Amino acid sequence: RYDLLERLKSRPEDLHPDTYDLVALAAEAITEYGRVAAGFVPTETGRMARSIARFRLAMPVVAITADATVARRLNLSYGVWPEVVSAPVANWNEFARDWVRAHGLAASRALLLRGPSSD
Repeated sequence: RYDLLERLKSRPEDLHPDTYDLVALAAEAITEYGRVAAGFVPTETGRMARSIARFRLAMPVVAITADATVARRLNLSYGVWPEVVSAPVANWNEFARDWVRAHGLAASRALLLRGPSSD
């Protein structure tokens, strides 16, 4: 597992995590303490999804993007399930519920994780 948490605890003065690192760390902490069916990550570049995937969590990281090239590249990231959408998702609760059911996942909790800015 990526050791960012240990590094943050032991040497915060020489480590400068960005927002992507902190959101990924929060996702890791949440999944440590409860079953999560999936983490949904709207992304334009794939960076947030890759940041979360490096923790190798026990949940799929569902990267929602309108860009087929980004989705194709995300196929190479461990645990990332890219989904190409033609329009912005209007209702995240409904989208997540339908996706979890369609993929037969048992947990009742899903996360919506967003990076900084438009990513």
